This record gives sequence, structure tokens and C-alpha cells, in this order.
Amino acid sequence: MFADGLDVDPDTGIVYFTVASTNFQLKDYQTLLTSGDSSGSLLRYDPSTNQTTVLLSNLAMPSGVAVSRDGSFVLISEFLSNRIRRVWLKGPRANSSELFMLLIGRPNNIKRNSGGQFWISVHSVLGLGLPISPRRTTLPRGVRVSENRLILQIASLTAEYGTEPASEVQEYNGKLYAGSLTLFKRDEVPKNTFSCLVYFQMRDM
Repeated sequence: MFADGLDVDPDTGIVYFTVASTNFQLKDYQTLLTSGDSSGSLLRYDPSTNQTTVLLSNLAMPSGVAVSRDGSFVLISEFLSNRIRRVWLKGPRANSSELFMLLIGRPNNIKRNSGGQFWISVHSVLGLGLPISPRRTTLPRGVRVSENRLILQIASLTAEYGTEPASEVQEYNGKLYAGSLTLFKRDEVPKNTFSCLVYFQMRDM
């Protein structure tokens, strides 16, 4: 079992995080990619009560999580199912979930920007009709979406990462920051280094 994505509601301090799988550990990551596993879950930790609650289970490798600007819902990416789910936290639909978006590619982390929109790092896989393999070629992209499920922007990251997947895309002060956990080959990774972080100017629509 290993935890993956995490976000904190800035108003309440409540922590939302995902457990990618209860059947696999982080060292089994490559096996998990081809397993079809759906033992992941979304959890909520309330530091004021020291209680942890499972909000959603049976998820297919939930990777990213992001709380909405008003705290009314949280988005979760299911890496193995190519989809984003929404769990309502407040309002008439509280304690329910729904499909938020299907994607052509594997969604990893989700980050909210200052405007309440979301950046999703997506691995767009080449050769969609071929058997699933952890070594299939991917095109790294950042996808910006609205709370109403509209795709607002797609930023290619191939200039920075080639065909290596991007793990995270985050917007700050008009720039995008993107990170990859797999950019280097294992024997090229500097000691105590787990990712490569690059930044580039925001592209115009």
C-alpha cells in the first residue's frame, strides 16, 4: 500500500489524499501499471479531530487530488481508467460522486490554479489499439480544465521531456512548472534525486 496525491483545504485545514493501491507497494509500480488493480481510495484527514475517513474506494490507481476553490468538491484522477472523478463535499450533492471527465491518456497529478481552474498532467499514449505496456511511448501534456469540465488549454511538454511522462503540472505567476519522476534512466539519476523540475513561460491560447 502506498499514498500518492495530496491536497489541503486552505480554509478548513482538512487533508485529502489518495492511496494508489492496497495490493501493491511503491516498489511494484511497474507491475501495478499493467495489473488492472482497483483497490485505491480517497481519504480525508481532519487534524482537529485526528480522524481519517474513507470517502471513495475501489479506484483504479488514484494519483492526483485537488480541492475546489470554494471547498465544495474534490477531484481525483484514476490513472488506470483514464478518468477524473468528482466527490461533492458540500451542498445538495454532498457525499456523492460522479464522473468529471474522460481523457485520452493517463491522468496523473491535479493542481488548482489561483483562478479555480485545474491543471492535469496527462500521459497521452501512442498506439491506443496495442496491448498495455509500461514501456509504451507517451506524449507528456498539461491539460487546463474549468470547474464546468471545459478543456481550456493543452500544453505540450515534449520539448522538456521528450516521450517521458510528466508527473505534475502547476501554474504559478504566469508560468508552468512541470515535474517528471522518470526523466532520467535509473543509472543516470544523481544521488538522492528523485525527479527533474523544469519551468517555462505560459503559452498563449
